[in-house]
Amino acid sequence: MIFFLSKFSAQNSLCPRFGFCSLCIAVPKESNIHSLSQLEGKTIATSYPNSTTNFLKKNALSAKMVKISGSVEITPALGVSDAISDLISTGSTLALNDLRLLTKIYDSEAILIANEKSVKSPDKKLLFSSLMTRFKGVLSAKNYKYIQMRVPEEKIEKISKMLPSLTSPTISSISKNGTSTLQTVIKEDALWNITEKLKTFGVSQIFVLPIEKIIS
Repeated sequence: MIFFLSKFSAQNSLCPRFGFCSLCIAVPKESNIHSLSQLEGKTIATSYPNSTTNFLKKNALSAKMVKISGSVEITPALGVSDAISDLISTGSTLALNDLRLLTKIYDSEAILIANEKSVKSPDKKLLFSSLMTRFKGVLSAKNYKYIQMRVPEEKIEKISKMLPSLTSPTISSISKNGTSTLQTVIKEDALWNITEKLKTFGVSQIFVLPIEKIIS
């Protein structure tokens, strides 16, 4: 991802890992424009004139920018532009408006940014810290699962060391049929591999639960 800014000083504070898309240049399907160089002197409608202009300059090209706020995709059909520069996710909007992709400018995703001057203010710094804690709590929880299981008492120590836990497992002191309850939090991508191994050690009644937030 390329972090583009307008004309203010800001810092990239958090990547929540959603809102993935790409800023692309597209033209009508029947257009005679088939290469980037053919955009020279053309009119491009976009909500992102700075990024588009900078991209063209890097390729030694210039074009007229028409800044549009919303519904950029309809401008070629209205005769307003020869091409568009817009954020594309699935490409369905291009297809619906008889447009085709010409080139990609950069990949993008939603990020949380902070004004550098604002975060230095005592009041705003506290608010920003609180907001970051909430964001991180939700985002961290997305990657983890809470698991609970019945573990043979003689294998508790070995299994505890084997688990890729976020924190040390919690062992219930209540014993039943030679087993105790073990609870812990592990990464979701390690879940299936570890559960198969646990079953070979006599672990049973494995419960896997979602986690809403992790606040550290």
